[in-house]
Amino acid sequence: MSTPPSLARGRGGGRGARTWRGRRGGGPPAPPKADAEARDTLPQHRVYQPGRRHMELIPSVSRSSGLDKDGDALRDPKIQEEYRAFIQIKVDNYWAKYPLGAVHIPGGPEPEAAQHKKEMEGNLLILFRKLREGLLSTQRRDAFALEVYETSLHLSILFASPAQTTSTLSHLFPAFYVTDSRPARQPRPTSSTSPGVSRPEASSQSSPPPPPTALGSTLIFLLHHLVSAYPSQRSFHAELRQLHPTLQHLLRAPVPTSGPGTSSSTPQTEPASHPADRARRSGAASSPSPHGWLSALACCLRRRDYARMDATTQREAFARFFSGQPRLVGSSAAATAPLNLALEAVQVLVDSLIEKARGPAWNVLRTAYREVDLRATPKGACAGDTTAAWLTRSLVLRTEVHGECVHPAEDAATAWLEERRAQGEARKKEGEGMEGRWILVKA
Repeated sequence: MSTPPSLARGRGGGRGARTWRGRRGGGPPAPPKADAEARDTLPQHRVYQPGRRHMELIPSVSRSSGLDKDGDALRDPKIQEEYRAFIQIKVDNYWAKYPLGAVHIPGGPEPEAAQHKKEMEGNLLILFRKLREGLLSTQRRDAFALEVYETSLHLSILFASPAQTTSTLSHLFPAFYVTDSRPARQPRPTSSTSPGVSRPEASSQSSPPPPPTALGSTLIFLLHHLVSAYPSQRSFHAELRQLHPTLQHLLRAPVPTSGPGTSSSTPQTEPASHPADRARRSGAASSPSPHGWLSALACCLRRRDYARMDATTQREAFARFFSGQPRLVGSSAAATAPLNLALEAVQVLVDSLIEKARGPAWNVLRTAYREVDLRATPKGACAGDTTAAWLTRSLVLRTEVHGECVHPAEDAATAWLEERRAQGEARKKEGEGMEGRWILVKA
C-alpha cells in the first residue's frame, strides 16, 4: 500500500513540518526570565473600582453615550462640582509652574519645556470641555455653570485655542447673560395710554440685570471677532449691532476713570515723551465707556493709525472696565497678587491685534526709510526722545508689563530688529561708531 504524497512530506523535518509543529522538540520557546520580570514591573493602568471615583477615568458624555461604566456621571450635579474641584487642582499646579503675568523673555523657553507646557494646557482644555458637555446635556445655567463656562473661555484664550473660544462663546451668548422673564401683562388702557401701547416700565422689567462678569465677557466676545476676522471688521460690527439691548446699555454706560484696581496716574515709558503722545495717552485712558474704547480701537485698525493705537491699547485704557469684577484667588503660589483672568484674556486679544497690525506698519517703515539710528534724536523732537522711542511707538513695542518698565525703548527696538535680521529684513551696520545703526531692507 502506497503512502499519499502529502503524508510523506509531513513525516520529514523539512520546512512544511516546521510551519505547524514549531521548533524541534515541540511547543513555542519559553520566555526568558528577564522578560517575565520586566512585564511584571510595568505600570498598570488605573481601573474602575466600585465605591471609589477616579476623576481621570470619567468619560465624556458625548463619547460614552451612556454605554460605558459611569458614562453619565457628568450629568450628576454633585459629580460636576467634584469634577470642577478636581480640575482646579490641576489649574493651580499649572499656575504654580507657569505663573500668569510672567515677563516674556525673548527667544522663548527650551523646546522640551515649551512642549510640556503645551501638553498641560491641552489637557486642561480637554477636562473643561468634558465638564461643559455635562452641563450642556443637563441644561444647567446657574452660577456654577456660568463660572465653568467663563473660566473655560478665559483659559482657551490664554492657551491660544481659538476653536475652544468659539465653541464656548456660542453657549455663553446670550443665554447666560440675558434671561428674559415672562412678558408682563399689558396694562389696562387709561386716559394717558392707548389700548395698543404698553408702558416703557413694563418692557424694561422683562430683562433682569446681567451678572457682574457680563461686561468682561462681552468685550472678549467682540474682540474675538476683531482678531479672528482681521483685517475685516464686518463680523465685529454685525455682532455689535445685534447685541441684546441689555448688553448694549452695559457697553455704553460710562465707567469711572479711577477706582479699585486701577492706577491713578498714567506711567511714563520715557523720561520725557512727546507732548502729543502724552495727550493721546490721556485721551485714550479717559474714554467714558467700553463702547467708546472698542470704537476707537476698531478705528485705529481701520485707518492704520498706529501712533494712536499705541495709546488705545495701553493696559490702563481698558483695565478699569474690570475693577469691579472678582479676581482669581490662589491661582499661583508665586504670585504676589491675585490676577483677573478676564482682564488677562482681553490683554492677550489686544496683543494679538497688535501683532496683526504690526506687519503692515513694518512694511511701511521699510519702504519709507533706508536706515535708522536708534540713538539719534529726530528733528523737532523733545529732549530725550530718540529714534528708538519713536520706533517703539510706531510698532507698538511694549516696554512695560503691568505698568512697570521692564526694558528701555532702545532694547525693545534692538530686539525687534534682531528678529527682523533673522528674517532678512534688516541688517546691522558694522564698524566703529555704528552702534545703534540699522539698514532696512525694502519690502
